[in-house]
Amino acid sequence: TCAATTARVRASTVPMASFIRGQARSVTRSTFTLTGAAADHRLRASSSHISGLAILFAAEVLAQTGSAAASSLKGKVSGINVDAKWVTECVADLVKAAKGEALIVAGDHLSADAHRAVFLANQALAAAVKFVAAPAPAALTISALVAQPAKTLVILGGNPAYDAPADVKFAAVAKAATKVVRLGFHGPAFDETSALAQSAGGTFIAASHYLESWSDG
Repeated sequence: TCAATTARVRASTVPMASFIRGQARSVTRSTFTLTGAAADHRLRASSSHISGLAILFAAEVLAQTGSAAASSLKGKVSGINVDAKWVTECVADLVKAAKGEALIVAGDHLSADAHRAVFLANQALAAAVKFVAAPAPAALTISALVAQPAKTLVILGGNPAYDAPADVKFAAVAKAATKVVRLGFHGPAFDETSALAQSAGGTFIAASHYLESWSDG
């Protein structure tokens, strides 16, 4: 049966997971995660083996859906010992699911080969995945932001008010903006950029330090 808890995934922390109707079915992981705790099937593996296991998992999807690419994918993996029955049964659940209800998620730290394999597997499963082109980076410069102030300036991490190059007038940009939002680890008492945001009438939002956060929740 499906896990009772609907899993919310942050790709940067989930090594590899499969879902049916938004609920975790199987997770391959090297550490404890909330998604793994909610999954029906869990496989412990070394972090160095996750990419290879993702390829094997995807290859099994292709094999069970009749794709000729399955054998070539399996040939990319060596030196990994895994219970073939576990992989076969987990994939069978996905293949049996209705069109658009099954999905495989690969963490963004996995190899390019693993992501290509998972992409092919999701295509074979008719997963409800929509790919969009990444927008072109903004061509605005700091001086342009001073001349044409932003309505809302969002500062994510870092401390540019302290360590930006001397010729970058970052303080002028913040003061020229209509609204300033600062996400950082330290408040105005310990962080120059947070203090700058406060002086500009902006909003400070405390970010969770990696030692204060856990898993993929």
